[in-house]
Amino acid sequence: MSGTGRAGEAEPQRGIAQSDTLGVAGTILGVAGVVGGLFMPLAAWALGLAAIVLGIIARTRGAGGAWIAAVVVGALSIVCGIVVQLVVLNQ
Repeated sequence: MSGTGRAGEAEPQRGIAQSDTLGVAGTILGVAGVVGGLFMPLAAWALGLAAIVLGIIARTRGAGGAWIAAVVVGALSIVCGIVVQLVVLNQ
């Protein structure tokens, strides 16, 4: 406590904004989709789509640059799932 506020009044929390949190969560889902897509293509599609949606929501809420990573990695996850699915179908 810095002693500048009234008793019992909490200071605002400093850290990353919620929109950045959504972007980071989207990036994590996208990476999980790429890794999981090597074994389960449908999981890659689902996680990739979730990453893209979270990235777009983060962008509309004014995120920094985390939304770009979420959208890009989400798209890579979907592409990875498609490639693995095509390889499995052609065998």
